[in-house]
Amino acid sequence: MKIKNQRSKIKTVVLMGGWSREREISIKSGQAMFKNLSPGRYCKRALVINKDKTLILLPEDAFPSEENIEKIVPRCFLEVFKELKEWEIDVALLALHGEGGEDGVVQGFLETLEIPYTHSGVAGSAVSMDKELSKAIYLANGIPTPDFFVAGEKFGEWIAQKNFKYPLVAKPLCQGSSFGVSIINNIEELNSLKPGSDLLVERHIPGREFTCVAFRRSPGKRPEAMPVTEIVPEYSSFFDFESKYTIGATKEITPANLPEDVARNIQDYAVKCHSVLKCGSVSRTDVILSTDNDIFVLETNSIPGMTETSILPQEAEAMGISFSEMLDIMIDYAIEKKSKLKSQI
Repeated sequence: MKIKNQRSKIKTVVLMGGWSREREISIKSGQAMFKNLSPGRYCKRALVINKDKTLILLPEDAFPSEENIEKIVPRCFLEVFKELKEWEIDVALLALHGEGGEDGVVQGFLETLEIPYTHSGVAGSAVSMDKELSKAIYLANGIPTPDFFVAGEKFGEWIAQKNFKYPLVAKPLCQGSSFGVSIINNIEELNSLKPGSDLLVERHIPGREFTCVAFRRSPGKRPEAMPVTEIVPEYSSFFDFESKYTIGATKEITPANLPEDVARNIQDYAVKCHSVLKCGSVSRTDVILSTDNDIFVLETNSIPGMTETSILPQEAEAMGISFSEMLDIMIDYAIEKKSKLKSQI
């Protein structure tokens, strides 16, 4: 790939942290990404967004450890990105999760500065993050998803109206990493939740949990599906936050032990969700296979985790793509997409 001014290395900033509840997971993803960027291909820097929306920009090749982060004086967004533009940044590698990082906010800022960035664009990020909106898009495109409603002030009346029965699944509308997700077994448990428009209540589907990554090698190409992973929590009834990020708390079986046609159907749904939600280089779609062998899509994550326990690197490895090669694919996609857009102007 040709880099501007014929430089031999791609100047890459790994963007992590943020102000959402998923900040710590984002930093872990960023650290893993930073560590796995090929030193022969990239000139790399880490950029940490603080909870107060100040930034910490580390020197070239400085690993974003807690110790190194604490040494740097925080600065404002505009000051840091002015320095990055003067540094001639080529691409931002996103390791952000949750509000402000995965919902199109940072993506829009990068668009304004004409800095290429990985994963999905503003629209794809926003609709994937909003569970109510993404479910509406699933249904409009024939993608099965559990029945749901957005809870108002009177939970009981909603449940009666929708003919829902316990147990139910309750989750925030715009959170990732399974934050705030709970299984509700009775009206007392439901009423203990804080009511509001940001709570999605979903019909509980008993069955096995699976997930599948879809990715594009370059803009314009049809998404490909990685091998399906079965998720088997060891100490929880579902894939909650602790199960997701505690080593040994979950069995992740890749490729999943499934009949070939069922695995292919899950992969097809992952690819279709990626397309209809306008995702970019990579996404991960979670599904339930019911006891009747019906597939229901739960949600699509536009910036899947990239920690040491994350599923995306496992699925990539199962199809012969190393962590470093997966980062190459995402970064090449971002640069090529920006180049194509400029050529159309």
